[in-house]
Amino acid sequence: KLDKSILSTMGLEIGIKLIQSKKESEVIKKISIYKPGLSGFVNNVENSFQQMRYILTNNERKEAKGKKGKALEKIFLDFWNKRDPTPETNINELMEEYYIRVNYVNEYFNMSWKEGWETDFGMIYILFGPPDEIQRSNSTSTNTSIYQAWYYNRLNKQFVFRDQNGFGDFKLDKPFIGPNF
Repeated sequence: KLDKSILSTMGLEIGIKLIQSKKESEVIKKISIYKPGLSGFVNNVENSFQQMRYILTNNERKEAKGKKGKALEKIFLDFWNKRDPTPETNINELMEEYYIRVNYVNEYFNMSWKEGWETDFGMIYILFGPPDEIQRSNSTSTNTSIYQAWYYNRLNKQFVFRDQNGFGDFKLDKPFIGPNF
């Protein structure tokens, strides 16, 4: 019998192990559970809520502080429902786009010590999407740091990231104070 409380995590791994004589075989499958109102990229509301730190207001952060489980899920869903561009449909396109971006940065900007969404590259990509143009330096001199400049022509914005230590941990030159939607 399956404990229903684990279904709230929305992403599960189920394993089956077959042992016969001295032979052993194991199959592990990932399954996800569709929950109306949630993006298919949301596997864990607590993690997904943390990934919203760039778009939460201070009041929204305070309201969620210390909340877990159903209480946090309600705050999470209320946040996205208020911003749903087409509430008459089953899909919240804004939430879907946000978590598509989170998924992308976790795949391409992951560091060994932090997830892609926690990096400066990740923050800017999540907030603004893919840049229109990227300029990279090919510095071989020890006096200059390697940089990347991301251009968002339609927004008239430019972000410069520098790798100060040579380990690929690019930091924004000027800190970005995010928008509060």
